[in-house]
Amino acid sequence: MHPRPLTATLALLAMACGSSVTSVRSTADASVDATAVDVPTTTTSCRSAVGQRFTVISDPPDRQRFRLVDAIPTPDGALIAWRERNPNGRDDQVRLRRIREDATPHPWSAGGRGRRTEVVSLPPSATLQFSMVWDAPHDGVAMLASGPTDRGACVFSRFLGDNSQMWQVVELGSLMGFPLAGCGSLARTPDSYSFLTGEVRALWGDQLVFLSEEGRFAGTPARLPMTSHQTVAPMTRSVVSGGFMAAWAESIRGSSGPLQELHLRRFDSRGAPRGDDEGQGTADTVSDAQVLETPAGLLSVWHFWSSTPGVPSAILARPLMADARPAVGLVSFTRRPWIRGIHATARGDEVLVAAPSSEAAIYLLRLSGRGAALAEPLELWRSASPVSVGPVRVVATARGALVVFEVETAEQGGRIVAVPVDCAP
Repeated sequence: MHPRPLTATLALLAMACGSSVTSVRSTADASVDATAVDVPTTTTSCRSAVGQRFTVISDPPDRQRFRLVDAIPTPDGALIAWRERNPNGRDDQVRLRRIREDATPHPWSAGGRGRRTEVVSLPPSATLQFSMVWDAPHDGVAMLASGPTDRGACVFSRFLGDNSQMWQVVELGSLMGFPLAGCGSLARTPDSYSFLTGEVRALWGDQLVFLSEEGRFAGTPARLPMTSHQTVAPMTRSVVSGGFMAAWAESIRGSSGPLQELHLRRFDSRGAPRGDDEGQGTADTVSDAQVLETPAGLLSVWHFWSSTPGVPSAILARPLMADARPAVGLVSFTRRPWIRGIHATARGDEVLVAAPSSEAAIYLLRLSGRGAALAEPLELWRSASPVSVGPVRVVATARGALVVFEVETAEQGGRIVAVPVDCAP
């Protein structure tokens, strides 16, 4: 049975007392008899580092446009990937830069260390799938890029930042005689890497593909159980203990038109199911789904958007059982006009959610491992002039977090900005 739409719940909450956090009774349905809960009024234990808002990548004279692609944690900061959208029809480039936890440049990205000036290049209008993971043993990074790039339709790249200072590039164009239908969600396995690709021998579905340490195909791919409907976008996954949690949205028909339904399913590292396909809720649009793991258990976080007048955009958080079944307490954050592009990370027993809003501002939400708000949203950045913001990435650090996002104005082009956040232990 499909969960009922969340639209009615959020419409009720929008007309209520204006509380930014609400708790919805837990079933697979989003019940309309939601009860409001108080938002903590105590001062947050996280704060933006005053005077330390760094433009990591600034607009050059020829007004390139920068698009944030990803940011991942490193032992002492973050590694940022962005896409340079060049003028005059020239190909875009995907580039990397490493920063410290105070957002200052890291020597790892200094010139003359054997690094390439670009990871891949591709036509300006081309779609890009990109994912990367930190290679701790080699102080390096492994990356997967899918699209019409200069190095192939699916390219595994690896930079070894240790004494070897070496790049490895492997083109993964076809598997078992079939062209890959995209490649994304690169992740570490106990002994190498794996990624997700679409099923090409059926109308829809996904496969888990395994790679060697050098990026070569290794072993037989695992065919993940078929979904009930065709997915709206490529399946993504979040790494959890013993494997991963897959997330996808399916298009279904509601009583008043098409809806999207969020699904989660847990798998071990070899692709064997560790639970059933669990529907989490429906809306006009669901996006940015992640599953975070803390000592308190699993927490799903995603963005909700509805075209229904008076229904706010929302960030939703829901505790999960170990097999992805919804547990007690769907929590909705509705006070700000959130836009898609949110991102979350676990830090100890808390979950940090970075979110852009249509007010040209960036916020940080602190949640418990069960989704309860620990403080009012912290405003990290706001522009006094009209700008476009988002998407955003948040990376946990020893001192707190790094929040990375893109900013664009008609006058200044694009910038990638990093804001260090200090959090109490």
